[in-house]
Amino acid sequence: MEITSIAGVWKIFIPALPYLKKLFIFDTFFSLSYEKKAEAITYLTECVDEEEILEKYKQELKLSEYKISDDRLLNVYILKYYILNPAKHEKFCKSLFVFEGFYKYHDHEVTIKKNVIWIIILMFIIGFVAGAGALFFWVTITSTPLKWTYSVGGLIIFTQYVFYSLYMLFSYISLRRNAIKFNVFISILRIKKALAGNNIA
Repeated sequence: MEITSIAGVWKIFIPALPYLKKLFIFDTFFSLSYEKKAEAITYLTECVDEEEILEKYKQELKLSEYKISDDRLLNVYILKYYILNPAKHEKFCKSLFVFEGFYKYHDHEVTIKKNVIWIIILMFIIGFVAGAGALFFWVTITSTPLKWTYSVGGLIIFTQYVFYSLYMLFSYISLRRNAIKFNVFISILRIKKALAGNNIA
C-alpha cells in the first residue's frame, strides 16, 4: 500500500537511540538470507494476485515480510531486472523496494513522482538547522551537562537527517534515471509473453 510506504518514510523523522542500527541500514529483499530469498521467489512464482479484500491484505502482509513491494507482479519484474545485471541494477531495484512512496506503478509502468522532492529538502534543512544549533549550544552554553545534552542531541539529529536526505536524494535520482529503461524491460517481457501465446500479465 502506498500509504504504508509513505508512513515508513515519515518514521525516519523520529530520532531513536535504541534503534541506532536502523538509522543507517535499509533492510530489503537483498539483505535477506539465501533461504528467505528462495522462499520469497517461490511464493511470487506460485501465488496469484488476490482480489478479495482480506486475502489481498494478507498477501500484502506476506510480501512485506519478504521486504519487497506490495505489488506481486512488480516484484517479479524487479527481480528479473536485477538478475539481468546484478552489479548495475541492484541500487535501482533496492530503491524500488525501499521508497515505494516515490513512484506510482500503474498499467505495467513505473512513474516517478515529482512532488516528493520537498520531503528530501525539508529533511536536509532540519538536519542543517539541528547541526547549526548543536554548534551554537556548544559555543555559547557554559553549563557542561546542558552543553553536552543539547550538542550531542543536535549532532544526532544532524547526522540522521542529513544522511537520510542524501540517501533519499541519490535513490530518487537513481529512480528517475533508470525508470524509462525499466519500463522498456517490462514491455519487452510482456511482448515476449504475448508472442509465446501466453496471456499478458
